[in-house]
Amino acid sequence: MKSLNKTIFYIIYLGISINALKTYFEQRDLEFVLVDQIFLWYFRFGFYGYILISVAALLSFITYRKQFPGYVSFCYVGLILLVCLASWNDFGDIMKNPSFLYSSKGIGAFVNIGILFFAADKEYFPKILKLFYYLCFVFIIAGLVNLRKIGFGSDRLQYLYAIREFTVYLIWVFPFFLLQEGDNKYLNKINLAAFFLIFVFVLSTGSRSYLIIYALYFIIKFKNYFKQKNVIVSLASMSLLLLFGFFVLSNSGFGKTIEGAFNILSERTVEDSRSNQIIEFISQFNLDYFFSGVGPLKTWFWSAVGPYAFLDNQFLLIGWWAGVPCAAIYAFFLIKSFFFKTEVIVRDNIKGTQLIVGLWILACLGFAIYVSVSTDLYYYFISLIIGLHVCRFSNSAVDDNEEI
Repeated sequence: MKSLNKTIFYIIYLGISINALKTYFEQRDLEFVLVDQIFLWYFRFGFYGYILISVAALLSFITYRKQFPGYVSFCYVGLILLVCLASWNDFGDIMKNPSFLYSSKGIGAFVNIGILFFAADKEYFPKILKLFYYLCFVFIIAGLVNLRKIGFGSDRLQYLYAIREFTVYLIWVFPFFLLQEGDNKYLNKINLAAFFLIFVFVLSTGSRSYLIIYALYFIIKFKNYFKQKNVIVSLASMSLLLLFGFFVLSNSGFGKTIEGAFNILSERTVEDSRSNQIIEFISQFNLDYFFSGVGPLKTWFWSAVGPYAFLDNQFLLIGWWAGVPCAAIYAFFLIKSFFFKTEVIVRDNIKGTQLIVGLWILACLGFAIYVSVSTDLYYYFISLIIGLHVCRFSNSAVDDNEEI
C-alpha cells in the first residue's frame, strides 16, 4: 500500500511539474496564443501532464475515497457521468481534437478533480504543497521580468499578455501559504514581501475582484494582531504597513509600472460588462436542453464578441452545456464542502481552507475572472485544498509542527 501511495505522489509531482513548465512558456507567448492561435510544442507536452494527473486522480479516488464523506465520491462520479452524457453526441468531433478532453468543458478536466482525494495522504501531500509553494516564487520572478520588459505606458492588454497566467495562479495559491505563519520569522518575512510583490501583479491586471481578494487576505492575515490593539492603533498600523510597502515598490524599478497599473484600474472603476453578458446569455438559454445540456462544442451569441463558448459564471455555463443537474451537483459539492466540519481535526496549524472554498464559490458565481473548472495549476491547488478541508483523517499521526 505504501508503495502505491508513493507512486501516486510521483505521478502527481511529475504531472504538476510538466504543467508548470507549460504555464511558463504559455505565459511567455500568451499574445501569440490568444491572437494568432499558435500552439507550440509545450501544449503537446502539457497534454501528457494532464494525462498523468488523470491517472493519479483515479488512483487517489480508489485509494483514499473511504477517508472522505460519502457526498464527495457521489459528486465526483456524478459529475464525470453527466459530463460524459452531455459530450456523447459530440464524441466523434471531440476525438478529432483530443486536447479538447482537457479543456474547461472536457471530460478530463472533471476527472482531474479527483486529485482532491490525495489530500488524505499525510506523508506525501505536504510535499505536493511545497511544490506549489516553490512555483509561486518561480512565477513571481518570471512575472516581474515580464513587467519590467513592457514598462510604463502599456495598456491593460499588454499587462495581461505579460502576467495574466502567473497572476491567476498567485492570487489563488500564494495567500494560503501566507496564512500558514510558523516559528521561522525569516520565512514569514519572505512570504510577506512576496505578497507585496503580488500586489503589483493584481494592479496590472486591472481586476477589481482580485484586488478585493488580495485585501481580504491581507486583513485576515493581520486580524489576530488587530484584536490585540484598539481600532485607531490597528488602522494606523495597517496604513503604515501599506504605505511602507507601496513606497518601497514605487521607488524600485517598478515605480512607473505601478503608476500605469493604477491608471488602468481607475479607468475600470465603473466598467460593467458582466451584467449585460449574463442577460444576453440567459435570453438564449434553451429550456429544451435543461437536463441534457447543449453539449461542449456549442456556442452562444454575445453581441460584444460574436459566437462565444464561455461565460463569467461557471454554474450557469455548466448548466448550459452539461445540463442543470450537472451544475447542481457541482454547486452542491462546493457548498457542502464549505460548510462541512471534519470529525477529526488534524494539523490544527493549517489555516484558510474554508476561505478558499468560499472564494471559489464566489468566483464560480462570476466574482472573479480568468477562472473555470480546468486543468490549470491553480485549479489543481483549489481541488487539493477542498480535499484537505473535508478529509476525515484516519488518525492523528501527523507532525503539526511540520513546515509547509
